[in-house]
Amino acid sequence: MHYTIKELFEFSNLYKQQPGEQTWEWILRVWDNGGRNIELDQAEFIELGPLSRGSAFNVAAWGVKKGSDHLLAWLTEIWIKRCPTVSELEMPDLLGLMQRKGSKGLGILG
Repeated sequence: MHYTIKELFEFSNLYKQQPGEQTWEWILRVWDNGGRNIELDQAEFIELGPLSRGSAFNVAAWGVKKGSDHLLAWLTEIWIKRCPTVSELEMPDLLGLMQRKGSKGLGILG
């Protein structure tokens, strides 16, 4: 299946990283919003334009050559290739979150 320019533009707007959204949050949002069902070849993925708010991520996207089969695969492949260091993972403070919400709020203890 191939998409029209209009459809690619709509995907670009829907799946673009939002201001203040961490990379891991953005990729999870793409997953939640059906990005795993948007089949794209390399040309279509590039046609989407820059989706990330991070220039390093977008530069890495231009260099990806593997033929991933859907939007989520393209994004996760780029994230893996970029190999973030521990300091770049931008993970939330889970201990602080647990203390604020309690373990039941997170569904950890049932």
